[in-house]
Amino acid sequence: WANGVGPLLDSWYAMTEICRDLDQVIRHEQAVDDINAKILRLNGDMSQDDEFVRIGLTLRDGLGRRSGQEEICKRLTTEVQSLKVIMSAWPGADQVIQGKETELTGVIKDIESLEAELKNARKRIQAEQLRASHQILTKAKGDWKLAADQIAASKAVPAELLAELMKLEKEIDHLRIQIAAQKLTAKLESPKSVSINIQRGAGELETITLSPAEAWEGQADGIFRMDFQDLKLSVESGTGDVNALFTQLETARIRQAEILKTIGHESLAAAQHADTAHQKLIAEEKNKNNLYQAALQNRSEEDWASDMNTLAQLPETRSADVLESEKTARLGRKATLDLEIKQEREKIAKWKTDHIDLDSLTDKILEKTAEAKNSNDELAGLPSIPEEFTSANEYLDLLSAKESALKARDQQLAELKIEQAQLTGAAQDSTAEELRAELEIKQREFERQQSTGKSLLRIQTKLQQVIASRGIDDPMEGLSISISSHFSTLTAGRYQEVTLDGSTPTQVGGALTLDTSLLSQGTLGSLALATRLALSELYLKDMEGFFLLDDPFTDMDSTRRTAAIQSIGTFAQNHQVLFFTCHPEHAGELKNLVGAKNFQMME
Repeated sequence: WANGVGPLLDSWYAMTEICRDLDQVIRHEQAVDDINAKILRLNGDMSQDDEFVRIGLTLRDGLGRRSGQEEICKRLTTEVQSLKVIMSAWPGADQVIQGKETELTGVIKDIESLEAELKNARKRIQAEQLRASHQILTKAKGDWKLAADQIAASKAVPAELLAELMKLEKEIDHLRIQIAAQKLTAKLESPKSVSINIQRGAGELETITLSPAEAWEGQADGIFRMDFQDLKLSVESGTGDVNALFTQLETARIRQAEILKTIGHESLAAAQHADTAHQKLIAEEKNKNNLYQAALQNRSEEDWASDMNTLAQLPETRSADVLESEKTARLGRKATLDLEIKQEREKIAKWKTDHIDLDSLTDKILEKTAEAKNSNDELAGLPSIPEEFTSANEYLDLLSAKESALKARDQQLAELKIEQAQLTGAAQDSTAEELRAELEIKQREFERQQSTGKSLLRIQTKLQQVIASRGIDDPMEGLSISISSHFSTLTAGRYQEVTLDGSTPTQVGGALTLDTSLLSQGTLGSLALATRLALSELYLKDMEGFFLLDDPFTDMDSTRRTAAIQSIGTFAQNHQVLFFTCHPEHAGELKNLVGAKNFQMME
């Protein structure tokens, strides 16, 4: 504010001040409307209460007495009815007690019978459980006997023979390895075909045929023997006593065969398999025996047989659930009868204490009946309760509440009227409607100024981009010369020089030097056009763009217009010119003098 207010800020201040005034006026008018509405509502809401209170003041005393009298009448009526009930029930009370006692005796017998049947039903439940356990026992015994029979049918392998067989198997394998380690290689040749007998190691006797074309080669474990006619050849390994090894091997094999024959199996593997199967059967039999002993439950089979015989003789019964349900119902009925009999006896005792006998009770009924009649007669003479109320107290409570509300209303109404007078005296000079109309004008002005400012900012940003892209220090370099050249053309050489302050012309020079403030309107129009043309050339150069003019010839005479039109035509050779005017003659001159292309008349 200290540095001056431009058009944009000035329009914002004007709009904001109107907004402030409008807000104050609206709040004031709303406050007045609120006060008026409250006053109207109070007057309207309490109008019916005034009539209610006026009538209620005349009924208050009578209705206050009526409430107490109604209680008296109600009490006396209840007492008479109670006495009459006693009068009706007293003579037959003994018969009622006798009937209930008879029913109670039958209920007790039913309970005893149900308990006896329930006892047998529970035994039958136990019997089912015992029968299931006996079935488990029977199955376990059968499984055990089957396992025992399988053991009896299975042929056991003596442990000492099985151990000897395993030892012989290892010994035979060891001897074979020793003999195989003393392997001999033989090669036989003959000039003619002959058949000879040979034996390799502990193997069987073989017959081979020799031919001149092919030699025979073979291997033997430890010993190689050959027999041909009268010739016998025996070759033994020189690393040990091979014959002893063969003797040991043969002895072991013979003993192995004897044991296998004794136990009835073909091999050690078959014997081991049979032994494993037999041990499995022994373990299975032991397990089945354990299950059988567990099923006995520490009892003998004779005990089980005796229990099963006893269970078979139990009588048929209904289910335990049905019997329990019936027993519960009968026990409930017994408890009810006990209580009712007790209550009946207590009632008779109380009647005798309160009323002595039936004659005394009759006198009391007559006395209370007379009192009740007198009370009802007195009640009939009191004011009636209005139809919409169920009791006198309800009406009187509402009457008191409405009286209090009327007093509070009167006090509130007085306070509201004082506040209404204060607000009326503080009313603003302008109404809200007037300020809204004025605010709308100020808002449009601010929006116009804001739009102009944004446009200028866009132009400034573009100019800065152009200057930065051209890489020049002085963006206005050459502007004075360009304006002077255009101004000289527009004034037919009268002025040749223009002095600038920034980008604004301040003086023109020619035959005379004058401040721009001393120029005529027509000359100022020419200077303005020269300045615009120079700025456009400086800004656009080789870029694409257009030159927009809005009635620049308004203050020019025909001579100045001719020069201006020719300058514009020259500029239009390089850049598009958009020319707006409301003077048809100006548009015609543009068309005739420069032959504008794409010419359109805009009306």
